[in-house]
Amino acid sequence: MKRRRFLIKTAAVLLSAVMIFALAGCASKSDSGKKVADVEGTVITQGQLDNFTMLTLYRQGYDLSGTTAALKKQCLQNMIDAEAINIYCENNGIDVYDDSYNTEKTSFMDSIKKNDSDFLEQNDITDSDLVTYYRSQYLSNKLLEQVQTEYSEEEIAKEARAYYDSHKNDYKVDDEKRVSEILTGKKTAAEEVVSRLDSGENFADLAREMSEDANSASNGGDLGFFTKSEIKDQFGSGVFDMNVGQYSQPIKTDDGYAVVMITASNDSGYKSFDEVSQEISYNFYMNYCKDRISRMEKDMSIETYDIK
Repeated sequence: MKRRRFLIKTAAVLLSAVMIFALAGCASKSDSGKKVADVEGTVITQGQLDNFTMLTLYRQGYDLSGTTAALKKQCLQNMIDAEAINIYCENNGIDVYDDSYNTEKTSFMDSIKKNDSDFLEQNDITDSDLVTYYRSQYLSNKLLEQVQTEYSEEEIAKEARAYYDSHKNDYKVDDEKRVSEILTGKKTAAEEVVSRLDSGENFADLAREMSEDANSASNGGDLGFFTKSEIKDQFGSGVFDMNVGQYSQPIKTDDGYAVVMITASNDSGYKSFDEVSQEISYNFYMNYCKDRISRMEKDMSIETYDIK
């Protein structure tokens, strides 16, 4: 997970929390039928929650070796919210499932069964689990779409700007440098990379040809911007002091041998409003969605129980 943590700095997650809490083990099979929630008589079991959590981790590219207590709690809330939205729509005669629902659900299920059959089999993920997961995402998106129609872009932009101006310290950034990498399994291959760079070959072209990191190779080795501490953690202290356009000698890492190049540099300061406006606006919409769901659930009978 260390390498993926370095490569992937952000992920879009509907109504989910950042997963930075202590690891908690998965529940045993004997707990799978245990009730963990009841939404107006619709029961959610431990097994359903476990499989929903595994699907969430897998679909978002996280390590499957363990789940966090906080993530399971958030996943349970997402399942409860989906049931509440569904019940609210049924009770109020709202046809939330448009013509595309069944088609897109079938496409989702066919795709994951074709491309991820080993994952499904190893984790006992059933068709019912896939439907539950897909429906949750679908209903969350439908609610977001509805909320977005109720607030004009001008209103949200005005609120986002006011938030940015009053929380500017939240967007302070340290010195950063943009890093590209060519990862090889053997030191001799890394030495060949350096030799070819010395001869004038293009770093990005070599990354596409020789790097064993598929995630970055297709982008010419680009990993993005990172702070000094982030770069030190992965490649050692000397890399951050390199100049733009300078490349390293082979560096031994946990994943093999890397040759890295600094391709750009940003001085410390603040992210501009344009850089963060979309993120702030999205968070406003999410907060409106959460408020809407809370009002839906206010008059519903919802019970939660201990989870494993």
